[in-house]
Amino acid sequence: MSNEPAQQLGLLSDVSRNLGAIIRHTLPGVIVVGGVRLAYPETFCTVHFDSWRHLVVLAVITITVGNALFALNRCGVHQIVERIFYWLKIEGPIPGTEHLGYTHDLAEFVVESFQTGDHPQRVREHIHFRVSTAFLLLTLSETALVFSCAHSNSSKLTGHILWLRVVFVAALGSYIWQSIITRRIDYFVVKKLIAHPEKEQNSGPDS
Repeated sequence: MSNEPAQQLGLLSDVSRNLGAIIRHTLPGVIVVGGVRLAYPETFCTVHFDSWRHLVVLAVITITVGNALFALNRCGVHQIVERIFYWLKIEGPIPGTEHLGYTHDLAEFVVESFQTGDHPQRVREHIHFRVSTAFLLLTLSETALVFSCAHSNSSKLTGHILWLRVVFVAALGSYIWQSIITRRIDYFVVKKLIAHPEKEQNSGPDS
C-alpha cells in the first residue's frame, strides 16, 4: 500500500512524457474515423459496438489510418510549409551564407540540435508536444475540408458546411501559427545552447 502513491505518480509521469506520442499516434485516426462516421453513417451499419471483436478491428483501423496520415503530413504537407518558412527566413533552418540549399541547411540544423546534448530535455518534450498538437490541428483541418466537400445525403453534416469551413480555416491557421512558434523555440534551443555551452554546464539540477 505504501508504494501505491509512488506508482500512481510514476504512471502520471510516464503519461506526461509520452503525451505527444499519444496525441500523434491515436487522436488523428480518431478524428478521421469520427469524420467518416458523421459523413457516411451508412458505412457503420455493420459495426456492432457491443462486440469486442468489432471494436478491436475498429481500433486497429483507427491507429493505422492515424499513423499513415501523420506520416503523409509529416513528410509531405509539413515539409512544404517548412520550405515556405525557409524562404521567408523565419528563424529555424534558414538559408546560410553559402547558399547551399534547403536540404543542406536543414541537415546542418538537425545535426546541431543533436549536439546540444540531453540537458534541455523538458524543452524537447515541450517541442514534441507542440509538434504533435500542430499535426493534430492539421489533421482536423484536412478532415473538415474533405468532409465539407464530400458526404452522403444522410449525413448529419448536411446543412453545416459553413461551420465545417470555419473549422478548416481556424484549424489550419492554428497549425501554421503553432508551427512558427515551435520552429522559433527549436531555433533558440539549438543556437543559444551551442553559442553559450557554459550555460548548459551550469544549469544542473542544483543551479
